[in-house]
Amino acid sequence: MLFRSIAEENLNAREAEVRKAGAYNHPNLLPVIGYCDEDGGGAGATRRSCIIYPLMVRSLEEQLAGGQGVPDLPYQERVRILAEVFSGIVALHDPAVGGSSMVHRDIKTANVLLDKDMRALVGDFGLVRNIPKLTESATRTHTETVNIIGTQQYMAPEFLRGGTISSKMDVFACGIVALELLTGRPSR
Repeated sequence: MLFRSIAEENLNAREAEVRKAGAYNHPNLLPVIGYCDEDGGGAGATRRSCIIYPLMVRSLEEQLAGGQGVPDLPYQERVRILAEVFSGIVALHDPAVGGSSMVHRDIKTANVLLDKDMRALVGDFGLVRNIPKLTESATRTHTETVNIIGTQQYMAPEFLRGGTISSKMDVFACGIVALELLTGRPSR
């Protein structure tokens, strides 16, 4: 019974990821090509799901780590990739693009994917959360206490202290990605 419950939670998380990613049509956000959800076929079988994304060459993390067959990035290419990452995040934060303001909550070089033309696309929408619509009396920062999830070295210190969610989390993480991209060194 516990196994079935866990499988349902994972299925719900995948369905939410598909809905969130599918709402955005932006050249620097990884698009969902398809989604398959089916039962395992047979009594007591768990449901299976699959999200289909375009084929990407590698992550920015893999690119920066180098290795055999991975070309070094010229400085101009690094700046262009950084601008594409920023563009994707701005699109997530802009309700005019996807219908609501979203905060990614897990921006890191492993979640920036590069296609065959070295175009950067932000992926992994599993932790994305809505930022509530603003009223005239509201501020630009939405705060909510949550369990701290994500990759710690990319998290804003105020989030680690208080667990508050805002678009500032993504801005801080983009700064860490920029530091890694421009220096070629990991943030660890």
